[in-house]
Amino acid sequence: MKKCLACNSINCLKMINQNLIIYRCEICQAIFLEKEYQQQKIEPTKNYSKMKETYFKQTQKPIEEKIVNYYMNYLTAKTKMNFKSVLDIGTGYGYLIKKLKNFGVYAEGIESSKLKNNLAVTNNIQLGYFDENFELEKKYDLICLTQVLNYLRNTVQVLLNIKKYLNEGGLIFIVTTNPESKYVIEDYSNATKESYYSNMLFSKKNFKKLKEEIGLEMMDYTIYREDIALDFTHNNSVLTFFKYRMNLKKPMVPDSDGNIAMILLKKIVKTQL
Repeated sequence: MKKCLACNSINCLKMINQNLIIYRCEICQAIFLEKEYQQQKIEPTKNYSKMKETYFKQTQKPIEEKIVNYYMNYLTAKTKMNFKSVLDIGTGYGYLIKKLKNFGVYAEGIESSKLKNNLAVTNNIQLGYFDENFELEKKYDLICLTQVLNYLRNTVQVLLNIKKYLNEGGLIFIVTTNPESKYVIEDYSNATKESYYSNMLFSKKNFKKLKEEIGLEMMDYTIYREDIALDFTHNNSVLTFFKYRMNLKKPMVPDSDGNIAMILLKKIVKTQL
């Protein structure tokens, strides 16, 4: 008897990939690997040549900055931006931290890639791998998880850990893969390399249930089609890079069947529980 690892329902799973054993729950629509993929937590030390570092600077960094601009657009549209302290988990090169500073918001980040730490656009980043056991020294008004949560296994436990470090009424900003998207279902069904795919994809239903389960209320759930990710996955990477670097196509557009969801969760104050 198979049980959904997201909603605990039974007799509800459909195997969408027999090679990697990937399931989709027909009740909550979550997608997950049967066996947790153990990814490397901290990137090992590598001695990159100056040419290699220049390549990353000219390719990955400008693309990441373009995507982070959409994160900022979402935050400015959906929140009052009156945060006094922000933590960005999986901050990459630190562009979100840098852009928040332009709004007078103090932000710091955690990143597991040593290369990205070395090439970061801010000094407010520590090397680390955040999971359900990671400990912090203070609390924040906003904690961001952009393209991180889907690669972790124990989603509820991770969010419970984050909740401990939120001030009352604090927010969690999540960017993650939308398991209800036709693009995602097709992609996961045809997957051949386990390392490319996520451990757990929570659905809108799963996030909505967090209010009663752990006291995190879903304030917003907006879906986008991240064309830049789809194009890099399925098309020529050189042509794709040129297209987006030259602003010939928007990296992300609103789409009810899109592959990316941006989510706001709010820590419910004790008197509301």
